[in-house]
Amino acid sequence: MTSFCDEYASLRGKDRHEFWFKLFGEWWERYPWRLQDHEEPPTDDPERMAELAHVVSDEDKEEKGKVERRVREVSSSV
Repeated sequence: MTSFCDEYASLRGKDRHEFWFKLFGEWWERYPWRLQDHEEPPTDDPERMAELAHVVSDEDKEEKGKVERRVREVSSSV
């Protein structure tokens, strides 16, 4: 994910909507949004990875959105 640092910095003061869309897409492939902070991704279990990444309901969408907002808030303070 460090490959995104230069792009993020280059967008200072600009619209970062597309940046976040791209970053989260790649991030969630490696670190499913349901994964707890203390857990490592089960990369040797594709079914479990898919289960952790799957958005089933409106509640899931809302919860995933909360996770994404927290990530953006942390990045804004750095």
